[in-house]
Amino acid sequence: MKDKLIALFAFEQTEVSVAVVAEKHYCLVSPEMPALEELESYQRRPE
Repeated sequence: MKDKLIALFAFEQTEVSVAVVAEKHYCLVSPEMPALEELESYQRRPE
């Protein structure tokens, strides 16, 4: 994991295929890195 970047996908199965219905990208950081304000802001964001 060179850049510590990940992508998460949500899939939905239909009668004829499987499709990606959501895609989110995240950057992994150490537990000490985000400031408390950043964590609180992240918790308030809508899904």
